[in-house]
Amino acid sequence: MLGRAYHRGAAAREPAPRPVPPLPGEGAPRSGWDLVWVGRIEPAKDLHTLLRAFTTVHEAEPRATLRLVGTAEDDAARAYLDSCRALAAELFPADPAGLPCPVRFDLDAPGTGEGTDTADGLATADGLATADRAEPDRPEPGLPEKSGPAAAADPADADPEAAPEPDAHPTAGPAAGSAPAPRPAPALDLAEVYAGADAVVLSSTVEGFPISLVEAMFCARATVSTDVGAVLEVVGGTGVVVPPREPAALAAACLGLLRDPGHRALLGAAARARALELFTVEQNTAAFRAIYHGLTAGPGQPAAPPVPLPGARTPSWAARQSTTTERAMEATR
Repeated sequence: MLGRAYHRGAAAREPAPRPVPPLPGEGAPRSGWDLVWVGRIEPAKDLHTLLRAFTTVHEAEPRATLRLVGTAEDDAARAYLDSCRALAAELFPADPAGLPCPVRFDLDAPGTGEGTDTADGLATADGLATADRAEPDRPEPGLPEKSGPAAAADPADADPEAAPEPDAHPTAGPAAGSAPAPRPAPALDLAEVYAGADAVVLSSTVEGFPISLVEAMFCARATVSTDVGAVLEVVGGTGVVVPPREPAALAAACLGLLRDPGHRALLGAAARARALELFTVEQNTAAFRAIYHGLTAGPGQPAAPPVPLPGARTPSWAARQSTTTERAMEATR
C-alpha cells in the first residue's frame, strides 16, 4: 500500500516505465560554432553580459553565432528584450559586405505577436529583426483586409433555422478570394533547438533549478553556465562553470568549448548520462517513494516542542498580557 498513491479513495496509477528516448537531433548538421541560450527573457538572466561576452567570442572566431530562444511574457520582459536588441545592434553593427548579424533572437511568446522564422529571425543589415509573423488580425501581404461583422462571425456557428436579424447598416460579405486570418506561429521544438547547438550557455545572476541546462544535458550538449543557484549540483563535472557578471570569463569558457570539439563531445556524453541517472521521471518517483518509505517504516516520532517566536516578532505587551492571564487563571483554580 505504501507504494501506491491515493486520491479521494481511488488508487492512482503509477507511471509506467518509459524506454530511454533516443538522442534528439542525432546527426543534425551543425557548424561547430553555434552557441544557444534558452529561457525566459528577464533581467535576472543577464543577457547583456552574454552579448558582451559574445563580442569577444566573435572577434576571435568570426564563424561563431549566438541564438537566443525564449519568451517575453510581460511589459517588463519586453522592455528588457528591447534593451537586448539595442545592445546587440550596437555591438554588432551592419556589416559592409551584407553578411547577416551573428546574433539571432527567436521568440516563442504568444503575448508578443512574434514567432519564430529562420530567415526573418536573423538580424538584418539595418538592425535586429525578430521574426515578424502576422498577428491574428493582420492579413497576409497582398491579401484584402476583412472588416465588419462578416469578418468576425463564423458561419458554422450560426443557427440554420434562426431568421437573420435586420441590420440598419448591411455589410457585404467577404470578398471572393479573401483568406482566413493567419494562424499564430507554431511553438518552437526545443529538441531541434538544442540539436542545432554546439554548446548551450546560461548567463544568469539569479537561478533556482536550471531547467534549460537539464534539457541541454538530455540532448548531450556541453554547457557553459554561471555559478548561481543549483547550477553546480545539476551539471556536476559535465559542464564549465564561471562566475556571474564576468563577460571575459564567460567568453573564454565558450571559446574553449567551441575550439575543442573532442572535449565538447566528451562533456556532452557525460552530461546526457548524468541527466538520465538523476533527472528522469522514474528516478524522481523512486526517490520520493524511498523518502516516504523511510518516514513510515519506523515508529512515529513525538511532535517537536513549539518554537518561541523571536522578540522582534512578538510584541512585549502581548507577552506580558499572556503571562498575566495565565497567572490569573492559576489563581482561580
